[in-house]
Amino acid sequence: MAQTPLQLLAEYGQSPWLSAPPRRIGLDGELQELVRDHGIKGVTSAGANGDEAGTDVRQACDLMRPLWEASGMRDGYVTLQVDPTLAHDAPRMLAYAKRLRALIARPNLMVGIPATRAGLEAIESAIAARVPVEVTRIYSLARYRQVVDAYARGVERLIGSGGDPAQVASVAAVQLCPVDAEVDRRLDAIGGDATRLKGRLAIANARLIYAEYKQAVASPRCLWVAAPVRGCSDVLYVEELIGSETVVAVTPETIAAVEDHALVADTLERAAAEAPRTFREIEAAGVDLDDVWRVLEARAEQATSPVRA
Repeated sequence: MAQTPLQLLAEYGQSPWLSAPPRRIGLDGELQELVRDHGIKGVTSAGANGDEAGTDVRQACDLMRPLWEASGMRDGYVTLQVDPTLAHDAPRMLAYAKRLRALIARPNLMVGIPATRAGLEAIESAIAARVPVEVTRIYSLARYRQVVDAYARGVERLIGSGGDPAQVASVAAVQLCPVDAEVDRRLDAIGGDATRLKGRLAIANARLIYAEYKQAVASPRCLWVAAPVRGCSDVLYVEELIGSETVVAVTPETIAAVEDHALVADTLERAAAEAPRTFREIEAAGVDLDDVWRVLEARAEQATSPVRA
């Protein structure tokens, strides 16, 4: 039986994870089908909430656990986010992360912690406390470097306490479409020839982040948040960022689009040398990229939609 495009990603070292709340797919057999027929290897679930989501998350964890064991604890995770209203409070984020782990009581639960300033401290402490972490809301290369530093400090503390870092897998979720949406808005305002640069920065940014990942001594795997919003291609971020030791988060809608018309090839490093030039061209057109990162990260710092566990 021929492999689907999503299944073919494994040949290039990339793991597709489903981006959806477990309550949407945990109880009706859809997740089983996605794992069996489409090669889904994890679930990243924003917005799942406390006791309401508990049964669904546990069931999803149980379904993914054989894959978690077979992959040496690299895949097979189900993620659950900390309360976003705690984004400025590192101790409470850490306590919440531990509480989620105790609530779900499954070894393949991964806790999502945002890469806010306080989040960096919580990430370090969570890794040191043997909590697998999905670092969310990463936009810039500079913030990714801070995440890597926090992760490395956490690993050092873990080793110092006698822990094994191989037992605590983590991923760094790099945002894509919000980056292009903000830059493209500014390019439209500039107008003229500048508009030809639309839709290019997020991929260039991801390639620079991946190059940083490959040079780091200790770093969580890069996870590309490939779900598009209006105005972005439905398969662009999947097609252009296929590479080894990465994860791509896809919605059910993106899965359908990938299976229908995506081209699968080893693309992540193919045009890596062009990434710095893309940055220079966009800045030369009049876009202040430092301000772009400030705006995006300020949004990430804002507390939204409390989740109670």
